[in-house]
Amino acid sequence: MAEQWQRAVEAVLSEHLPAAQARDAADLWRRRYASGRASTVIAFVRDLSTRFELDSRDRHTLRTAIYRALMYGTQPTEPAAGDNDYPAPQAREVAAALVDHIRHAASLLPGGGTALPEELAAAVADEPTLAPRRDAVTGWLAGEASMPALDERALAAAVHALYVAACRAFGPVTGDKLIHAASARADALPAAARYPVTRLLYPE
Repeated sequence: MAEQWQRAVEAVLSEHLPAAQARDAADLWRRRYASGRASTVIAFVRDLSTRFELDSRDRHTLRTAIYRALMYGTQPTEPAAGDNDYPAPQAREVAAALVDHIRHAASLLPGGGTALPEELAAAVADEPTLAPRRDAVTGWLAGEASMPALDERALAAAVHALYVAACRAFGPVTGDKLIHAASARADALPAAARYPVTRLLYPE
């Protein structure tokens, strides 16, 4: 599996970076980040951003391309026959962990008690998938209501909206740190063994 991940990541790096940078990045992935967990992908791209001076758009493009490559090659998450409760319970547990951690960590930042909530409504409104449950999702992300009934794509859109709101409220560097820490926390859940965090951070 590690070799499969390595090939997938090398292909992405070759597509998105100059040849010399792609080789250096592939070597860095092999030495430090080859577990393929969501939190290590975020840390890897942040490391590349520092080394190669990637802007926020390039960083996002590279990160999501790596998620796509890893997900395509690592699909232990398809439901078995008769597994009727998959994926909703695991997806909801992972999503709740991501949201709870980001919201709590943001509240500890200077101005976090008001800065993040002020950005949530606009970030949710930017996600067309969330239009039918916009108010309910905003309330959940703000910690004012329980998680609404959402399918997998809507859960992913909600997590993305929270990340966007954090980036707008605190800047992209802090936003990346928040989602990195939240991903590491969610990765440790038993549910993440069947429902990888990457499926919410970058759904197919």
